[in-house]
Amino acid sequence: RSPHSQRSSPHSHRSSAPREVLFDAVEQAMLFSHTGPLGLDATRVAAAAIVWLSNTQTPTVAAAAGTAPGSPAGLGVQGSQLLQHLMGVTQTRVMREKLSILQEEAFEVGRIDDWRTFLRSRSWARLMSTLSRLSFHGIATLGPEGVAVGLLPLLTCWGAPEHAVCLAATFGGGAPATSQLTGAFAGALHGERWLPARWLDGLENGHGGRDEAAALADALAALRCDDAPGDELPDFVVKEAERLAASTAS
Repeated sequence: RSPHSQRSSPHSHRSSAPREVLFDAVEQAMLFSHTGPLGLDATRVAAAAIVWLSNTQTPTVAAAAGTAPGSPAGLGVQGSQLLQHLMGVTQTRVMREKLSILQEEAFEVGRIDDWRTFLRSRSWARLMSTLSRLSFHGIATLGPEGVAVGLLPLLTCWGAPEHAVCLAATFGGGAPATSQLTGAFAGALHGERWLPARWLDGLENGHGGRDEAAALADALAALRCDDAPGDELPDFVVKEAERLAASTAS
């Protein structure tokens, strides 16, 4: 599941590209690991979600549903529009079924200010019921399951991206991959200013660390779909590719 979020997200930020060009670039990134129809379709849906979110007006926390933890509301307008858009993108029955479950069951709670209360609430019980419908015992093993599970926290905490990622981490199973995908969706919708400093300050920052990862992300997001491999990439990326090629040859 993790490769879907890691390898499709950079392509997805090329939102000015025609859909067929974007999907071709995304599929090329998946060729060595996810060539089945379900995996490719899930990747296209994830990419389409990121493009849609990138072009959507950023919501504020105050605009989220903001209901009490024990009183879940329905989906907001933007969340409903996103799911309707993705229904027009998917090409497989399985992915369509997962999106339909989200349309039926997902709801907004806005910020989660008291996690102890939330984890004892009807909202949490309802979330776990939805998670079980989206995946097998909370563990997503197929691409459509993974993308749907990654969308669920975003839809639940639409106006509160930090809370969405934290919620994804509570889901168990493949929580690291779920959190990555939810974080990619939240970043597309909200940008990066919401990222708490405490999340970033503890990251290692040597070779291949935080700053280099951020520079690589910026470079990937700036590429066009028709750029040749290596064009405009940071020097450290080119050098790392050369080092890996040399070590493989030896």
